[in-house]
Amino acid sequence: MATCRQTITTALRKLGIVGRGRATPSADEAVNGLAVLQAGYNHLFSEGKFGGWKEVIATGDYTAKEGDRIIKGAYTITMPTTVLDCFSGETRPPLDLSAVMVIASGSAPELHLYDAFNQAWGRCDGLTLDTVAPLSLRNADGLAAWLALAYASEFGAVGPAMPAVQAAAGGFVSMITRRPATPRPVHHTYF
Repeated sequence: MATCRQTITTALRKLGIVGRGRATPSADEAVNGLAVLQAGYNHLFSEGKFGGWKEVIATGDYTAKEGDRIIKGAYTITMPTTVLDCFSGETRPPLDLSAVMVIASGSAPELHLYDAFNQAWGRCDGLTLDTVAPLSLRNADGLAAWLALAYASEFGAVGPAMPAVQAAAGGFVSMITRRPATPRPVHHTYF
């Protein structure tokens, strides 16, 4: 897993910004990179890249379901540890890369994403330079390439000279947004 700072540094290295006589981004580059990274996660959620949304208005404390976009009011929203499968009728863990968005008046939405690799819900909002970058466990290099393409316009680095970065970024987005009709199995290596 990579921190947001490490992801930003790798992205700037891919653009040739870091590595020219310095090992780390400047403070401004890091802060701007964090803003671009957060905007990228916000975009993935708002565009429904992790699946469609079901609108829910909480009228009391509520346990979220996969794909819920919840208006919460003053109520407590809990992320599910198990889900009743609508096809089999059996209880199962949430599907890998299931998303929940929680919206409260006057604040940025909470962006929750279930990661079957970690078997836990994680947050994709409120990032800092030292928090773990969401999805970095899956493909830290692809995440950095995706960020590099989003960040490149600030440096005038977009163009056909970056085919490896474009390919890595495309592979990353394809990996995280594919939504097959059946649950995604997660394979663990046991030693």
